[in-house]
This record gives sequence, structure tokens and C-alpha cells, in this order.
Amino acid sequence: MKNQIEISISSNGVMVGDRIYNKLGKTHEGYLRHYDYNSYSNSAVIEQTEHGIHNFICCVNNKTSFYNAYTHESLMTSTQNHKLYMGFTPEEVLDSGRDILAEKILCHGELNYKTVAETLPVLNQDTYCFLGGEASQSSVCVNHLGQIFSQYGGAVQTLDPFFVPEMVDDNLSKQKPYQCFLDGYLPILFTIYNDNKEIHEFMYFVEHGDPDSDPIVWIRFVKYNKTDKNKTETRFMIASASPAREPTRAIQEAVFWDAFITTVAYWSDYNDKTTQFSIPESTLSAVTNGAMISLATTFTGDHAHYGHKHYGHEANDNFLPSYI
Repeated sequence: MKNQIEISISSNGVMVGDRIYNKLGKTHEGYLRHYDYNSYSNSAVIEQTEHGIHNFICCVNNKTSFYNAYTHESLMTSTQNHKLYMGFTPEEVLDSGRDILAEKILCHGELNYKTVAETLPVLNQDTYCFLGGEASQSSVCVNHLGQIFSQYGGAVQTLDPFFVPEMVDDNLSKQKPYQCFLDGYLPILFTIYNDNKEIHEFMYFVEHGDPDSDPIVWIRFVKYNKTDKNKTETRFMIASASPAREPTRAIQEAVFWDAFITTVAYWSDYNDKTTQFSIPESTLSAVTNGAMISLATTFTGDHAHYGHKHYGHEANDNFLPSYI
């Protein structure tokens, strides 16, 4: 479906195919926005939640692409406890003498990533990722709680984050978020807290051309009220560990979306030009594409950094998750 739809911009809104998108909307299911700027000819970002899928439609220089952010199902299943090992105990799986686990999985039909992910236990190691630009001297590390850490030039990485979600809402410290990349591979990270009443969504990214050793992290925060769709709170900000800048400060909405659309356009173009893989499973295909993009922020010329900058974090020594 990607790149197969016509888009045009006028004073009445944005026309995507035969559907008109109004300037603003404040609902979550069916939530619509569009943004257009003069930085690029015919550029726009449409954000929507439709049929339980939150996605973005980006148009830059008459090229239109669709990018899924996350699904409502993924927010719900991330907090559910699945029956591991298809109901077997670990001892039964090990002592069976044959692969009874695979036999039972295949009884449910064609093998897929979702079935396997719900059958096997998750890794105990907390997740993390690096965000940076191809021109950045170093990157930032985001942990499983959405806390952002800098990477200094010394041998030891600082243990103090320069941004934490609790700066926006104190209650978030009691929850564990769901995290994902835009379209599963682009270096634009979503950290989402979901409870019975509200969804707190953070979006993080670093501009591809940021050359600094302490790059700026662009952050958007949105709070959706599940019972009253018109109650939506949105903030735009940037954060940096550099002592020459304010740690966190608010920015204008248009400035954020200008940086967003240029970053999406750059990495999408990079992905199209780098090594292509043919993997039928969509989730594994996205992981592979994401690993290739991560190389761009890890290598300088043909010399590998062996992770980002220096060793320092005891959990990962700054190695990329895909390398481990």
C-alpha cells in the first residue's frame, strides 16, 4: 500500500486519495491532524488512529509514504501474561525426547512471529536503544523506562539521565511502558504508558544531521483521555545534556514537525538505498532493516565504533542490541 496513493494540499485541508483531512482533530480513535510547511515543496504530515492502528502519512516532494507507529492491540497485549510453553512446563519440554513445543505450535496453523513471541518467555535483560544521526559524534541511550542518557567521551557512561518521563507526569514512575520504533525500524522511538483512563505517549528522535557530541533529542508528549476524546494534552520540547543548553525546553509545534518530516524522509531514503533483504515475516524484516540503519550511526567511514563511543554501561557496554 505504501507510495500508492495520491496526496494534494489545499487551503481546505489535505486530500489523500478520495478522503479530505481537516486541519485539526482531538479524538484518539479517528484522531486526525495535518501539518504543512514551506521548508519543502508540497510537504505534509498526517497523523491518525484508524481501526486501532496509530500511523503517519508523510508527503515530501510529492512522495507519499505510510508509517505505522503502534496498534491498540499491542498496548493491551504488552501488559498481559501469556501461557508460556503452550501449557507445558520447562521440564516437560526438555525431557520429552522430541520437540513437543514445535509440534503444538504448528497445530495452530502456519508459524508466525506473534505465536512464538507469546509462547517463549521474554529476555530478562531490560531493553535499550541508541538514537543518533549519521553525522553525530555520539548518540544518546534510551532505556526501558524511557529515560534518556548521554554518552560522554570518558570511559564511564553517566548514570544520571537528562530526561525522564516523570518530568511530565509524576505518576508515570509507577508504570512500565510499551516501546516501539516508527514502522518497526526507523530511529524514532515511541514510549507509551497505558492505563484504564489515559494513554501517555512520548516520541523521541535525533535529527540525522546533528553533528554534536551531545545531540539534541526532539520530544513530543501527548496525553489521550480514553473517556473524553476531546481532552488531549500535547507538548513539544527538546532535551540535551550539554551544559551550554537548557536541559529541557519547550519548542513550537511547527519547528518539531519540520524536524520530524526531514528525519523520516532521510532515513526512509537511506533504507531504500542500503542493502535489501527478503524476509517474509514482517517483524523480523523490520528488525533487520533497523539493524542496517543503526550501522549508519555506529560507523565512521569504514571504521566501526564497536557500539557507540566508549564502553561504560554495565548492561550492554554500549553495544547495539542487534549486535548482541
